[in-house]
Amino acid sequence: NVGTVTSIGLALPNIFSVSGTPVTGSGTISANLVTQNANLVLASPNGTTGTPSFRALLASDIPDLNWSKITTGKPTTTSGYGITDAVTTSGNQTIGGTKSFSSAIVADAGVNAGNSRITNMANPVNNQDAVTKAYFDSNKIQNGTSAGQMLYWNGTDWMVIPPGTNGQSLVYCNGVPSWGGCIPEVATSEITNNTGITATGGGNVLQDGGQPVTQRGVCWGLTQNPTITNNVGMTIDGAGVGTFTSSLTGLSVLTTYYVRAYAINEIGVSYGDQVQFTTPEWTCGLSAIGDADGNVYNTVVIGTQCWMSQNLNIGQQVSVVPSDNGIIEKYCMQNLSTNCDEYGALYSWNELMNYTTSEGTQGICPTGWHIPAKAEFEALTTLLGGTTVAGGKMKEIGNIHWNSNVGATNESGFTAYGGGYYNSLFIGFKSTANFATSTGSGSDFFHTRLYNSSATHDLLTISKAAFVSVRCVKD
Repeated sequence: NVGTVTSIGLALPNIFSVSGTPVTGSGTISANLVTQNANLVLASPNGTTGTPSFRALLASDIPDLNWSKITTGKPTTTSGYGITDAVTTSGNQTIGGTKSFSSAIVADAGVNAGNSRITNMANPVNNQDAVTKAYFDSNKIQNGTSAGQMLYWNGTDWMVIPPGTNGQSLVYCNGVPSWGGCIPEVATSEITNNTGITATGGGNVLQDGGQPVTQRGVCWGLTQNPTITNNVGMTIDGAGVGTFTSSLTGLSVLTTYYVRAYAINEIGVSYGDQVQFTTPEWTCGLSAIGDADGNVYNTVVIGTQCWMSQNLNIGQQVSVVPSDNGIIEKYCMQNLSTNCDEYGALYSWNELMNYTTSEGTQGICPTGWHIPAKAEFEALTTLLGGTTVAGGKMKEIGNIHWNSNVGATNESGFTAYGGGYYNSLFIGFKSTANFATSTGSGSDFFHTRLYNSSATHDLLTISKAAFVSVRCVKD
């Protein structure tokens, strides 16, 4: 058909902007790409044909490249590609840091830092071989020394389990295999009653390990982790499982001690956790004093004097006349050792004076203490109100250690028991208390006497062949 064109226009996809359209007479039509976001490419939809658009570049847009097609300009070293820590396959190279490999590294010969090859590790011919062999020997599973041995790994080393005997069972004790049973499990108690020279401890045997616990107690020392063979003291407090109490004696004031409970069965000895304590400064009335036999005596302050508040009980019980033989010899009331334990011992004057005659001598008292002189008992009597009432203020209250007990108040804390005395026979048990002085009088010596029937406190003389109780006083 023939007609007249009156206008011309242009329509393009929206990636273009068109101006000057339509043209109805004369003019110019312009088309320009629309400004896009950065990093986009003009391409057809991914994986399909269709109208191109601006989109992000995809890996599938890039054709495969064959390395062989690059014929010039390729780097000749790894550093040329920007790789600075590559490991080469030949030549000497220092490799720093830690490198991980996905498969084994195989070398035709080992090389150490000094560039010495490992040539014969079985029979070393140079220092490098010897060092390498020693390392492998220390880390390899060792050969056994007798049939029946087994090994277990303790987390650090291979340990040997000795051969068992017929019928034994292999059990695990806290992850450690053992024949027949385990060592016991024991806990250490905290320290109490810390007097400076004595303390109370103990423990609790929680499990016997499958074998009877034959001995238990505590051990203590001046260094950490004391044992039953390395200590300054230990106790034996029975057998079996359960709690037990221990008496720590022979301690020194202002000293730190380390303590562990222990328990023993057929398998071995075990220890509880360590506890430590420091002994306080010695204070009369609060602290005790011990003797060479391990006996411990409470103390009391009366006026300006510091006295033992229990009768001395040191030495070996005898029933013959003591002699100067280097052994402290004692009598026990009615020849019963239990009376010595409760009432203290009885001593002849020569024995308690340690065969001296000096007034105020140490005698058989602990170091720093002495046998009181007559004047010291006189001062005590005066302080307590005189002879007619002082005895009552010195006697223990009640009738446990006295047959009746007239006037007893024990206001002084002296705590006298009716221990009696010996003069050819035992006399006055639970009716009198008799204490030695270091003041002699010819063939006699002065002693003080208290009575169950009154509050009187007398100072009397008695034969040096008689046996009486001893109260030491601090120097």
